[in-house]
Amino acid sequence: MTLKNQMLKNVLSYIISNEVTIKLLFAFILGMAILFNSLAQAPSSTKRDYVDNKMFWGNLTIAGKIKGKFGYQVEFEERRQADPAAPVNPGVKNHVGSNHNNIFLHPYQEAVRPWIHFHASPKYRFSLNPITWFGTWGFPVNGATSFQPEWRSSAQVTVTDRVGRVQIIQRYRFEYRWYGVKTVIDDPDILAGSPTSYSFLTQNEQMRFRYLFRTITPINNKELVKGTYYVLASTEIFLKFGHYIPNNQIYD
Repeated sequence: MTLKNQMLKNVLSYIISNEVTIKLLFAFILGMAILFNSLAQAPSSTKRDYVDNKMFWGNLTIAGKIKGKFGYQVEFEERRQADPAAPVNPGVKNHVGSNHNNIFLHPYQEAVRPWIHFHASPKYRFSLNPITWFGTWGFPVNGATSFQPEWRSSAQVTVTDRVGRVQIIQRYRFEYRWYGVKTVIDDPDILAGSPTSYSFLTQNEQMRFRYLFRTITPINNKELVKGTYYVLASTEIFLKFGHYIPNNQIYD
């Protein structure tokens, strides 16, 4: 075996072993979570309720370099929602101005999420989100709405590969979530919601595992450089667990 082939074999072994280690770690966490959930199980609640509603989802991201392989990122999230209970304007199909279709009418969720990234290599990035604030509003019922705050801490590993010009991204994220008390609020325009909501009870704590698979395909260039148009396709699986999460709510 030549020196060049030996070096190539060592590099491939290093990459494979690291990726396998990452996947085994998350598989172990997921397996322990499911086991914990089945041993300490809360009574299953009734069937899920599904609400068909129209929403706006905006996200502003500011990112930069700290030093060396370290970087930062701050995300500001704004979601708004229509009123699913409002009737559609008679005789006007999907009229944007109606409360049933106006996606900017009511607040739904706001968040501020900072990240610290460590770029171990072009393939691997390790990230930590020390703390995030979420504020979530329900849609109005009889003039009142609900508000619930959440604190969240996350750790994630991002693995990036290329197949030809297609970039493949796999993201493994683990979240610990602290929910406040959901309370009725008369004024949905108060940014931080109700002060009485900020009581974080043990039964409102939960954990969540997320796996994201994404492909990015450049159209007019071979790589993602300035001025490149591209097609992005993405899917994500959410699994939540904890002492108070019933079996019918593990798949999130």
